[in-house]
Amino acid sequence: MNPKITYSLFILLAIIGTIILGYFTQQNEFTKIALGYGLMWIFYIFAIKKQSDSSPQWKPKISHLIFFGIFLRLLLIPIYPPLSDDYFRFVWDGYCNSDGLSPYDLKPEDFNAEQLGDNYKIIYEELNSKIYYSVYPPLLQSVFTLSAWLFPKNLLGSVIVMRLVLILFEIGSIFFISRLLKRFSLPDWQVLLYALNPLVIIEISGNLHFEGMMIFFMLGSIYFLSKIPFEENTNTHFNKNHFLSASFLGLAAGAKLLPLMFMPIFIQKIGWVKSIIYGCVVGLVFLLSFFMLWDIELFLHFKESIRLYYQSFEFNGGIYYLLRKTGYLFRGYNEIAYIGPGMAIISALSIILFSLKDNNKNFARIPILFLFALTIYQLLSTTVHPWYIAPFVALASLTRFRFAILWSGLILLTYINYSNQPYYENLWFVALEYILVIGVLAWELKNKQKRIITNKTEKT
Repeated sequence: MNPKITYSLFILLAIIGTIILGYFTQQNEFTKIALGYGLMWIFYIFAIKKQSDSSPQWKPKISHLIFFGIFLRLLLIPIYPPLSDDYFRFVWDGYCNSDGLSPYDLKPEDFNAEQLGDNYKIIYEELNSKIYYSVYPPLLQSVFTLSAWLFPKNLLGSVIVMRLVLILFEIGSIFFISRLLKRFSLPDWQVLLYALNPLVIIEISGNLHFEGMMIFFMLGSIYFLSKIPFEENTNTHFNKNHFLSASFLGLAAGAKLLPLMFMPIFIQKIGWVKSIIYGCVVGLVFLLSFFMLWDIELFLHFKESIRLYYQSFEFNGGIYYLLRKTGYLFRGYNEIAYIGPGMAIISALSIILFSLKDNNKNFARIPILFLFALTIYQLLSTTVHPWYIAPFVALASLTRFRFAILWSGLILLTYINYSNQPYYENLWFVALEYILVIGVLAWELKNKQKRIITNKTEKT
């Protein structure tokens, strides 16, 4: 068959899959989720395989496929998020902010039903976190507020504003990945690992998860650091690109707190002196982004909600589930209050140790180190939702590791839990997911070690 016709058919599958997921699927309809994602993944695998193939057979330009990835995101503009109800809380927080109320000062349950305006009443019953203060940082609150201010009486209008903001961040992320691939001398087609990834498209542009904002700022921090010539990085001068990189990382942490875990990585990359200055800039930008929490009482409310999240919630936590089972066997109850913080401490110490051990000053190592810092953290987390893997895909596109791409497909199996009535988590699927991901990760690390040994042998 003509390769252009073949490609067109696969493109059609991706469009159909996106429409099925966006327009005809709810969170508890796993058959439709599997069908929609399945069609998108068929195209994704086909496109990546063709673009990575060095044969002279016809294939579309990478820029055309990037535009197609953006087109799939734009297809989702006029819909409510199909597989998540978190957006109700986003809009609720936006309404509070635009009305001069702080979502860090009042829980939704604190509102008297008679005091609620019609716009609040529409979404109150849909909230999944009525008993908590908001856990969303002020940088996200600014987007929520903008959407509520523009459409104070129109829920879909607010959703569309947030989606357009996220799509703009996605376009920026694709730009940064394209530039970084050139700087790191990696194949330019690898940008498609992110631009066309089904999980990234649906979870960020479709389900409105603000990992998309964090990813943009995280990639920006790597990009500006990569612009520093090696000889300039060996001196103690802290230049404009150091400052811009640190500012972007501070904003990434302002969107989602996770990027703060990357700080130890810079000690070996830019040296102790510049790392201290870099950390101060990150900290200053981060604190400035938290302008809504400068009141100590509001900050304590936010901190309390974060603490409850880490000590109360559990979903798809592979290693945690093994420890939870051990707790039941020996203590007779769930020890998440101790296991959650304990695993977070182990995660932090592990990231610090491997960061200090890596003394390669090549900035191309940074995406790898970021990727493995996130991997350690999520493997030891109590809660791993599908959208948490989106940053993995962005970082994997800047490396030769592919376990994260596999994870972005396997984690979609967790949606089967929402179709169980009553709800329960199928631990067989969780086991399959983690066994395969950890197995592929181990295989890739082993192969990488073999290549290092082979290269050393050839040099001698």
